Amino acid sequence: MPTLATISKNKPAWIANEGHWRMLQVLRFFLSGAVALVGFGLLVAFALDHRDYSYLIVAAFFFGTAVTTHWGIYAAAWALCWVREGFSQTKENP
Repeated sequence: MPTLATISKNKPAWIANEGHWRMLQVLRFFLSGAVALVGFGLLVAFALDHRDYSYLIVAAFFFGTAVTTHWGIYAAAWALCWVREGFSQTKENP
């Protein structure tokens, strides 16, 4: 778990531009935060309205989706940088 927290806080070497890193951070936290907020809202709404506990499955799904979104955007950015680096290497070495 400390490794995952380190990835969130420190700019990786494969992102060359500080602006790209900040855009990635904003995108990650905005999207995952929005999904987590929806999950929390559903949790509170169902907890106040219903007495059965089946709503916990829906809330767990949204919280899991928030975590997956947070790390999925990171993985997509890594893949994009990896592909871009591959194209720049073929341009340098024809």
